[in-house]
Amino acid sequence: MTYSFAGIGAMVTGVAMASWGWPFWLALPLAAAATIPVSIIVGVTAVRLKGLYLAIATLTFADALGETFFKYGRVTGGQSGWIVHRPSPFRSDASYYVLLLAVAMALVWMVTGLRSSRVGRAMLAVRTNEREAQALGINVYKTKLTAFLISGVLGGIGGAFLALLLTSVTRSAFQSPLVEATSILLVTVVVVGGIDRALGAFLGAVALVVQQQVFQGARFFFAYFGIYSAALLVLFLLYRPGGLMQVARLQWRLIRARPRVGIAAAAAIIGLNVGLAWLFVRLS
Repeated sequence: MTYSFAGIGAMVTGVAMASWGWPFWLALPLAAAATIPVSIIVGVTAVRLKGLYLAIATLTFADALGETFFKYGRVTGGQSGWIVHRPSPFRSDASYYVLLLAVAMALVWMVTGLRSSRVGRAMLAVRTNEREAQALGINVYKTKLTAFLISGVLGGIGGAFLALLLTSVTRSAFQSPLVEATSILLVTVVVVGGIDRALGAFLGAVALVVQQQVFQGARFFFAYFGIYSAALLVLFLLYRPGGLMQVARLQWRLIRARPRVGIAAAAAIIGLNVGLAWLFVRLS
C-alpha cells in the first residue's frame, strides 16, 4: 500500500508543478497532505484486520486505487503523464542523489525519534501483543490508525521525490500488476534489511541494489527474480524475522564470544553467497 501512497504523492507533485506551475518545495507538503484522506479511509477499513487478511486488504486497496484514482485523466495527465523538472541546484543525478540521501537520513532520524516517543512505544506494544497493549490502557484502534497516517505521509513524501527522479510521471507506473509487484518488493526489502530498525530499510535496499549490479546481464536471475524475492521473504520471516540487522547482531556476538567459530561462520556465509552468485552467472 505504501507504493500507492507514493503514487498519490508523485501524481499530486506532477499536477502542482506541471499544471499549476508550483515550485517543488510547495508541491512537497501538498503531496504529503494528499495521502491523509486515503490513509484514513484505508486505516478505518483495515485497522481491525490482522496478518494475512490485512496484507490482502491493503493490496486490494492498492489495486482499487490503480483502477480509479490513477485512471482519472485530470490527475494523471492522460497517457503522456506529467513532465517535472528538478530544482536548479539538483539537476544532475549526482546532486539529486545527495539530496535524496540527506532526506532519507532525516526521515530515519525522525522515525527513530518516534520509536522512543510515547506514540512509538504504543505502536511497538500493539505490534507485539494487542491484548496486552489494550490491558495497559493503549487505544489499539487509534494507535493503528496513527500508524496508517504516518505511513501514508511518508509514502507521499517519497512519491514527491520519486516524481523528480523519474522526471516523467505516468499512471502506468502505479497500476496493476506493477503496483502489487512493487509493493511486495518493498516489503521484501524492509523484512530482509530488518523491520525492527529504521536503518534496516537502508540495509535491505543496499543488498537489493548490490545483487542487481552483481547479476547485471544474468538473464536466469532476473527471469526468476520474483520467485527468488518471495522465497527470500518467507525464509527471513520464518527464521530471521529481524532481517540482516538481526543476523549482523548475532554474528557479532558469536565473534566476540568465540572468535574462531564466528569468523569461520562469517567466511562460510560469504563463501555461500559468492558460490550462489557464480552459479547464477553460469546458468545465464
